[in-house]
Amino acid sequence: MNFPWNIPAKPSKEDVRAKLLDFDDYRERFLRVRPRTGGERIPFVLNNAQRVLHSRIEADREKFGMVRALIPKARRMGVSTYIGGRYFHQVATKFGRRAQVVAHRADSARNLHREIKEFAAGLPDAVRPSIGATNAQELIFDKLKSLYKVSSADGGDIGRSDDFHALHLSEAAFFDNTEDLSSGLLQTVQNLPGTEMAMESTGNGQSGMFYSMCEEANRNRNEGLWRIHFLPWAVMPEYRTDVPQAWRAPKEFEDYAKLHSLDREQLYWFWSQNYTIASMNGGQPEVIHRLTRQEYPAIYSECFM
Repeated sequence: MNFPWNIPAKPSKEDVRAKLLDFDDYRERFLRVRPRTGGERIPFVLNNAQRVLHSRIEADREKFGMVRALIPKARRMGVSTYIGGRYFHQVATKFGRRAQVVAHRADSARNLHREIKEFAAGLPDAVRPSIGATNAQELIFDKLKSLYKVSSADGGDIGRSDDFHALHLSEAAFFDNTEDLSSGLLQTVQNLPGTEMAMESTGNGQSGMFYSMCEEANRNRNEGLWRIHFLPWAVMPEYRTDVPQAWRAPKEFEDYAKLHSLDREQLYWFWSQNYTIASMNGGQPEVIHRLTRQEYPAIYSECFM
């Protein structure tokens, strides 16, 4: 029997609003992502690399009041998806919030924009903001007066006259027009509380904007404005493969496993990646190729070999 004192109190508007602004709750309840294995989109539960990055970025936000993140990483860790979801949540729940993501190529920009549109399309009606005039580059929430814009770095002088609260540079090590970016795009986000900028990338040699900024932050031991959040490949539990019974690790790989505390399934997975990369680039499969270290770094210094 239900007595009046057993009926839960109806949540207040303030409680509902606070819940909506909680990125962890919002992400898992309302955002859907493509699973690696294909098929229907699934709830956005963070993988291990995303969870590590989220913890570090939140710590920066609480300590400094803003986020300025440099994220050298291994391949296919879901970092772009994480930042995309983080910034989408901000523009979909806050009044007047403006975010932009810039990819290194036009095709990558289209893929990122497609994901943002899928986030919006998958929202339940009760929490989906009113969507205004939207084009191939912008998702506009008209009643919130917020905006999510997607551009490509090969589009010339971008963003100089704009202003944003959040900026994401995807595969930043492959950007060419550094002067335009530093004097134009990066100036669109002011150093104000609540603003965020994130540059993430796999490595691309010892030159360019992303390399220079990472090296500066590394020399400053993350005490400057920009801070490194390096993500090694071994942080991903999925990066492991069943080992054939007859397989024996080459000496260099045995030493590599001991140095980085890898188990045999992780080592065999890494050896398999190296086998393809080394074979395609004239190397020897039993020797770790520099591109394998760059694409799948175990330590920060391997990112820019």
